[in-house]
Amino acid sequence: MTLAKEPRVTIVVVNYNCSPYVEKCLGSLLEQSYSNIEILVVDNASTDGSAEQIESNYPDIRLVKAAANRGFSAAVNTGITSSTGDLIVVLNIDAWVDRDFVRELAAALLEEPAAGMAAPKMLFARDARVVNSIGLGYNITGSNHDIGFGIDDGPQFSERRWVFGPCGGAGMYRRRMVEDIGLFDEDFFMYYEDVDYSFRAQMAGYRCIFVPTARVYHIEGGSGGSLPRPKGYYFARNSAEVILKDFPGFMLLKYSPIVVWEIAKRVCSGLLRADASPVLGYAAALGRLRQILKKRRGVKDRWRVPGAYIEGLLSENRHVLKHINLHGRPAKEPS
Repeated sequence: MTLAKEPRVTIVVVNYNCSPYVEKCLGSLLEQSYSNIEILVVDNASTDGSAEQIESNYPDIRLVKAAANRGFSAAVNTGITSSTGDLIVVLNIDAWVDRDFVRELAAALLEEPAAGMAAPKMLFARDARVVNSIGLGYNITGSNHDIGFGIDDGPQFSERRWVFGPCGGAGMYRRRMVEDIGLFDEDFFMYYEDVDYSFRAQMAGYRCIFVPTARVYHIEGGSGGSLPRPKGYYFARNSAEVILKDFPGFMLLKYSPIVVWEIAKRVCSGLLRADASPVLGYAAALGRLRQILKKRRGVKDRWRVPGAYIEGLLSENRHVLKHINLHGRPAKEPS
């Protein structure tokens, strides 16, 4: 797609000990058909030589070295605050993109003024015939899912549609939206930071458009690296924080029985596997309740859409997390 004027785009790539993926990822970014572009890699204190690899082999790419690994969200924020773009792409380093990836995302945001975010079609690198994600689904139980995960690519994924938000592995954001709602929440460290950010954006009136012509190929689990705690801990803690921080008050009251039931199921499932990480995660969220409620006030201050829109958006996702909007049905319009 030809753009009359190309807004400046910054691509923020987070690296942590991902030397095997550097060449494929950065090579695909350097070959973009879009010209007004800045590529910025934030290295999260890697120890595998990947930062030196980038510094030596990619002189046209800006490298920002963090002194310590403070998590994905903090690295993304470092990239955003160091960027110059009007549009900002966040991309996992264990992914590579088609030549028109940036152009198609930028065109979609220029054509869709209601959108503050754009989600590409993410396919599995191991089999590009299968969808990894066309965006996030999130529902009233506090559960999220990659829409289309594991489904063969086809006509049902060939048209633009509204989704909850972009998967954290690849997405584009308007700078003016970022300046309005703020940066990613660094307390999440890893996981659910994309859900929280998309929720805050939706509450403030910024929607997300899925762009099927922007394609990215993802090596699932390639950039996770080692974590201080088990994944189950972060999933539990962060999912609870999203509920406590972002759910409108009337929805907390209305759907709390469902939410509590889902949490109980996850805790019991973990304990049956002799895995206490969900219990510890939920306990950690409760231990941070004061800080969470303080952040909740900030979300509430930027709440601009009707509560019915948010409830409709999340209720729509409840029973169709995998197959949501397969026939191009858009999310409900704000009234």
